[in-house]
Order: sequence, then C-alpha cells, then structure tokens
Amino acid sequence: MSALMGIHPANMHQTFLRIRRATWPAEARDFVWDLAAGALPTGRGAGLPSSRCLFCPHEADDIGHLLRCPYMRPMRDWTLDLWCLLRLTPTTFETLIVLGADEPVADAVRCAVATAMRRARAYTLINHTAMPGHSVNMVDTARRMLREHINMDRLYANGATERRRDGAHYHTRPDTRSDFGDRWQHVLCHNTTWRDTRQPLQFQAILMPGGQPARGG
Repeated sequence: MSALMGIHPANMHQTFLRIRRATWPAEARDFVWDLAAGALPTGRGAGLPSSRCLFCPHEADDIGHLLRCPYMRPMRDWTLDLWCLLRLTPTTFETLIVLGADEPVADAVRCAVATAMRRARAYTLINHTAMPGHSVNMVDTARRMLREHINMDRLYANGATERRRDGAHYHTRPDTRSDFGDRWQHVLCHNTTWRDTRQPLQFQAILMPGGQPARGG
C-alpha cells in the first residue's frame, strides 16, 4: 500500500515495529497501522453509500486519496508548517503519517495528527458528511493533543512525574529542563516560564485554537 502512495520504505518490518512500539493511544496506533498496511476500511467497506469520496465525487474513497483529499488540506498545511517551525528533516505529509521519523518530536506530531485524522474520519463515516467546521476542528484537535504532550514533557523534565524505567513513556520523555527546552523551544513563546510548573505554558500561535496566539496549557 505504501508504494501506491509513492512511498517506498526500505524495510516495512521496521515501519510496523516502530508503530507497534509507539507510546500512543490505541486509536492513533491502530489508525496508522491500518494506513501503512493498506487495511483501513474505505468506500462501501467502511459504511459509505458508495465507493466514491464524499467530497470528491470523481475520486475513489481509498487510502491514497484519503491522505491527498482537499478535505485534508488544512491538516496537511498545518502539519508541514509545524514541521518546518520545529526544524525537522523535510518530508511529505504521506511519508510522515505512514513511516514517521526517529525523533521524539516527530513522533509526538505524528500521534497528534493521526488522532485528529482518525476522529474526523470516524465522524464522516458515521454521518456521511464533514464534521461542522472541519477545517478548524480537525487541526485544533491536533493542536490540543500536542499541547497536552508538551505539558507532560515539561512535568517529566522538571521531575514532577515519577520516572519508572519500565514505563511506556520513559525513553521518549526529556530527561532534563535543558532537554525540554531544546526539544520544544521553537513552539513556545520566548518569555514562557516553563521551569515553574505552577504557571501555564505559553505557546506560539501555531499550537493555539484557531491559530490565535494565547496563553494556555
């Protein structure tokens, strides 16, 4: 399936191993697994009235189209803008979702985007229409998921959360405040008091609801 999307991984075994080991909610992990395996239900198999995309009547509702559909454009644009802001290795949206990357920051972005995509897709399959305000709501879901991840990273970095060596998140969380700053400095406001866990983080506009600058956790 990956080849049909223009993705040619050298080792699909490693791709699936990375997904299986990902410390994500089950909904995100299962969604990405099904995408990579070409097993995500589509068209009539997913409960739609036909095999055509609800938003593009001349296109089949298949996995390749799902990632490139105009319905997904706000998510694609936001994800790639965030990718550039975080100064990660350039990639395509399809490659990010299906293959991911080795960096913890990239993994966090991938989880947030996959969760938002899965929820928007579920709404569409149930209601046979787009989620109201989908272009804002889908991206805002990803924003919220990533803010929650960053807030948890800060707790680990400040020692406010117990670090169990057998815990699922142990190896993916920042060890120190310096590690946290290096990881997320590009999406935090420069005057944020992130060392004081009693104060909410201040995020750049790209992570705030509707893309508007504000304070919040």
